[in-house]
Amino acid sequence: MSVIELDNKEYSRKVTRVGNSIGITIPNEFVQDQGIQPGDEYRVIVNDQGDIILRRATRIPENVRPEVLNLFAETFLEYEDVLRTLRDK
Repeated sequence: MSVIELDNKEYSRKVTRVGNSIGITIPNEFVQDQGIQPGDEYRVIVNDQGDIILRRATRIPENVRPEVLNLFAETFLEYEDVLRTLRDK
């Protein structure tokens, strides 16, 4: 069973079968509040503690060249510690 936290509320959800997969439904209150629509894409992340995190997938605008985005990502990784220190000041 899963628990979804929403503004200090907890929702117990059962894992259900969806075709050949399994899924967990999202409470309508949360769907409405977040503006979630059928077809929206989310990244599913599992952290070291086994928590499942959903993040709205980021779409790359058409006017951004992939090589520029890759260069940005490489630069961010190279200077990640410095950038985090600046952020936390």
